[in-house]
Amino acid sequence: MRIRIIAVMTALLLACAPLAKAQQQATDVVGTKSTGSFDLGGRVSDISGDGARYQRYRDLGDGGFLDNFTWSVQRNGWFVDFGAKNVGWKDQFFSGAFLNPGKAKISFTWDQIPLLFSRTTETLYRNEGGGVLRLDDDIQLGYETGALRLTDVLGRAQGVDTRFRRDTATFDARFTPATDLDVTFNFKTFKKDGSMPWSASFGFSAVNEIPVPIDQRTTEFTVGTEWAKPEGSLGVGYLYSKFDNQIETLVWDSPFKLNDSTNSSAYVAGNGTSQGRQALWPDSTFNQVHVNGSYKLAGRSRLSGYFALGFMDQNAALIPYTINTAIPTLHLDRSTAEASAHTTTANVNYVARPNRDVTVTAQYRLYDFDNRMPEFHREEYVRFDQVIEESEANAHPNSIKRNSFDMDVSFNGLPYSSVKVGYSFLGADREARIFETTHDNVFRVAFNTVGNQYITLRSIYEYSKRSTDGFLEEELEHVGEQPGMRHFDIAARNRSRFSAVVTLIPVQVLMVNGSLAYGKDDYTETEFGLQDNKHQLYTVGFDVVPRDEVSFGISYGHEIYDSLQNSRQANPGAQFVDPSRDWSTTGNDTTNYVIATFDLLRAIPKTDLRFAYDWSSSKATYVYGAGSVVRTLPDGSTVSPALLGGIEQLPPITNELTRASVDLKYFFTQHVAGGIVYWYDKYSVQDFQLANEKIGTNELANAYLLGYLYRPYTANTVWLRLSVLW
Repeated sequence: MRIRIIAVMTALLLACAPLAKAQQQATDVVGTKSTGSFDLGGRVSDISGDGARYQRYRDLGDGGFLDNFTWSVQRNGWFVDFGAKNVGWKDQFFSGAFLNPGKAKISFTWDQIPLLFSRTTETLYRNEGGGVLRLDDDIQLGYETGALRLTDVLGRAQGVDTRFRRDTATFDARFTPATDLDVTFNFKTFKKDGSMPWSASFGFSAVNEIPVPIDQRTTEFTVGTEWAKPEGSLGVGYLYSKFDNQIETLVWDSPFKLNDSTNSSAYVAGNGTSQGRQALWPDSTFNQVHVNGSYKLAGRSRLSGYFALGFMDQNAALIPYTINTAIPTLHLDRSTAEASAHTTTANVNYVARPNRDVTVTAQYRLYDFDNRMPEFHREEYVRFDQVIEESEANAHPNSIKRNSFDMDVSFNGLPYSSVKVGYSFLGADREARIFETTHDNVFRVAFNTVGNQYITLRSIYEYSKRSTDGFLEEELEHVGEQPGMRHFDIAARNRSRFSAVVTLIPVQVLMVNGSLAYGKDDYTETEFGLQDNKHQLYTVGFDVVPRDEVSFGISYGHEIYDSLQNSRQANPGAQFVDPSRDWSTTGNDTTNYVIATFDLLRAIPKTDLRFAYDWSSSKATYVYGAGSVVRTLPDGSTVSPALLGGIEQLPPITNELTRASVDLKYFFTQHVAGGIVYWYDKYSVQDFQLANEKIGTNELANAYLLGYLYRPYTANTVWLRLSVLW
């Protein structure tokens, strides 16, 4: 089917191209102009290793292709544009636009984006449709009775591609019925279909993975109108969004049991239920109305704003606590979710230039997520579909309200340069978090040089301090956490950041560029959790353009990220308050990369030649420490935490990616060119958690895994193409 589509479209394009050229020559007199181009040819790839990772968000299959199609027509005041890429393949793209300046603009797109996880995953499950995945009964019974081992049934696994594709269609229209009035329409629909790796475990020591099916669609519609004058503008609009999931409930068999049962440790061993059940993403709707406007004020200033009210609703049926028939039915507080939330969004901007050397900007933003879902009461729940557990925590709605204010004053009196000082306030009120409120105060100063023919500089320094109020220790107690635990996204923190980007042009043919950035976060009140993190980034490079036909550039970058986290491994009781059980993790992630390009555009007669090279290498290490307490041994000697035994250090994680490409195009005539494109990719990886030798052999005793890993690959792809231009 793909070859047929490409062949038909290619024949039509080849037939239309000379006609379009002749039409342009014949009709230039009456004001018609047509231009366009397309590439067609064949592609072949040679891939060893993980081909799915090479083609993660694209389709580079072998066969014919029609690519880079463009067609633009101008006639009687209308501009018409069409485009297409990779026609007939999984990542094809189409677009079109019709424009009559000052009167109307209509456009549409169709975009397919594949996401290929793996072509080597395997599963014992069969998909019976409707979100139900089943195993053969003899597998479940054999494992339950001890007659089968994991290695006895792995040969029965069937290969399955874990992938899905997102298809997006958009339609936009803008009409101008009057000089100062615009009416806009927008329609979007997103569809996801396929499967992806999913954790579906039955206990802490009963690991299980499945290919979860995906079939969902999101549809959005927006309509609005805007009236604009030099003095100001006013607009109103309405948005409707609906999410539809065809698979709202997932049911899958347990590889470890055929007959339902339960016991006090079933949630650990996974030897209770014969199947699992889980709610997936429910259907939901969102409605929003908004108003926006701007007004020109005195003193060369303008005020603009946006205000919106939104209404979210979701009332999916609630599934029972468990599918395990050996567990008595537990009462649900209600039968449906009754989830509802109101959102308020506001954005007010003020810009003023009281004189030629001073610019003032200010902005206020508000987002209020008011969760109105009724509290869900429960006294018991079922863990892992295996065993009933008591619960003192009810499920209650989480709301959040964010306010922010920014103000900057820029002084432009220096030649080619400006100094900017600014302040920001970010406040948040939360429900059901360990802090009720957080406040960030940010101070910054920036220095910029722009317009000088020899140097361009942009630099900024920021210092921020986050404070917290309303600590709720009971929220930590509900989940058995240490009272000294803090969550990094809302914990008290001091932050310093500096960044600068500079471009030097000492001579006309040479451009030297560089950048640096440094930042550090200190969590001043955190006993357990993230203590600090910092980053350092450096880049340097240059571009040389000795003449218009020749250019060369290369850049190098170095990035370092460091972090420190503290924890305590302890059971309830005496261990819970024992500081000798503290431990830490020091993380370091270092990346180096090189990017180089070399272009010869008609330096060789009738020939364009482009070279590109991209190399990156990263290394991540996690070093465990034994806490901060010095222990005294029975003989009276002391041992520092760094010398304590019993901690097995992890090997580093390394990634290296090399990419190179050559693009050669030769113009036989002004309108026809032939060419060849070559891509080379090589990826290598060492990962202690998802390494090939760990999970690929399925050596874990109670682990039915898909085999989705980080695998290396080497790939070569060649295009032979014919380009037609008119």
